Amino acid sequence: MRKHVEKNNKIRLILFSSLAVLLVLIAIFGEHLCPYDPYLQDLRNAKAAPSLAHIFGTDRYGRDMLSRLIIGAKASILSTLLLVSVITIIGTSIGIICGWSGNRLDTILMRISDIFLAFPGLVFALALAAVLGGGIHNAVIALAVISWPKYARIARSQTLSQKDSLYLDAARISGCSTFTLIMRHILPNIFGPILVTATTQPWVTLSPGFAIFLSVAVFNLLGDSIRDWLDPKNGR
Repeated sequence: MRKHVEKNNKIRLILFSSLAVLLVLIAIFGEHLCPYDPYLQDLRNAKAAPSLAHIFGTDRYGRDMLSRLIIGAKASILSTLLLVSVITIIGTSIGIICGWSGNRLDTILMRISDIFLAFPGLVFALALAAVLGGGIHNAVIALAVISWPKYARIARSQTLSQKDSLYLDAARISGCSTFTLIMRHILPNIFGPILVTATTQPWVTLSPGFAIFLSVAVFNLLGDSIRDWLDPKNGR
């Protein structure tokens, strides 16, 4: 039974890792993968239905939707990966410092995180983005500023639980420096929960996305059906 579970976990890991790498490659090389210029407008071909020429159809300006989807991945996926990397590194570093030191620095940094958590996240990010100006990089900075406390608190609590462990006492006796203790012993043992926090619960976004897709599709098809039913050419 255990071998069967391990095999399934390995298959899932390989499958989702491959898909993740594929998405990143599409994001990186998106400009070369687009079948059409994603910004080229052709009003004669506006809102064309999906076909062999345009697999996902065209938008109201006649732009190929597949090309725009591919080029949009560059901004969406790469900026998201950048954001998660930044807040994970910053939050984890601050959390480890707080948990390891346990002195006035811990109190000061945790109170700063409380201040950030006290503000409504989206409102604070929008206000900061307005001050910094438009652009993907400024949006990443604004979101990073409000998102790091969650990772800091997780890293701090995990560090506190590991701080007085017997294996760390043995490492101290062997002469390990503080930097070595943190990088070789603390970080590998707390990285699991941090990684899960960074990548978990995709259904939180997938479910609303699917609901929006389903709602839009249903009402669009309803509109088309009503239009066809009322069309005098259909014998009414």
